Amino acid sequence: MTETAKEFIDRKMRKRTTAAGEESGSFSWEPTGPKSTTYVVTEIVDPKTFAVIAKNYPKNTRNRDKKQNELSWWGSSDEVRESVIIDVSKQNVKIFMSTDENRPDKTRTSEKGYLKIFKEAVGAMIAQTEADHIDLYLDNNPYVSPEVMDEVARKIAGKANKTITINHVRSHEELIIQVQDFIAGSADSKSFFDIIENKVMFRKKS
Repeated sequence: MTETAKEFIDRKMRKRTTAAGEESGSFSWEPTGPKSTTYVVTEIVDPKTFAVIAKNYPKNTRNRDKKQNELSWWGSSDEVRESVIIDVSKQNVKIFMSTDENRPDKTRTSEKGYLKIFKEAVGAMIAQTEADHIDLYLDNNPYVSPEVMDEVARKIAGKANKTITINHVRSHEELIIQVQDFIAGSADSKSFFDIIENKVMFRKKS
């Protein structure tokens, strides 16, 4: 359907923002496994700054044998991690996170657990942003299909009278997600998290 001139102007006048979502940890109930899973959403006033940050660091820190051009939290040294997080702390960003603790007495599936923290983090961002439209970038995950995540995010945005565009991307192809990977990774490390704590607008643990 072709939009009218009025619809085109309305869309162009709408205040937009960019956000990125990524999880840290995994849903494991093993005693030696991760203690929690956290979903982190970052509202980024100027997404170009994340691209600049990512380009300043080595790009072969994940799957080095495959030579993918990617900056990764888990494959980086503590020096690189700290430097990236310090760079993020200097940007105009707002961070929203929800954590689900892994306990053997919990009966929900990984999908339900993932959707819970996704809804809470995305919902907090949408509720607090001043924008009318959100461009949301999401890294692929093994727990929930893109279709389900789209439906959930659009429902949350609709209830807040906002619109949303959802972009499912692969981390090695999107610089915003590569930096978001470091923000999510810092959630599990107090020394790194302390650097960006003043950027956190919402944090929930359950």
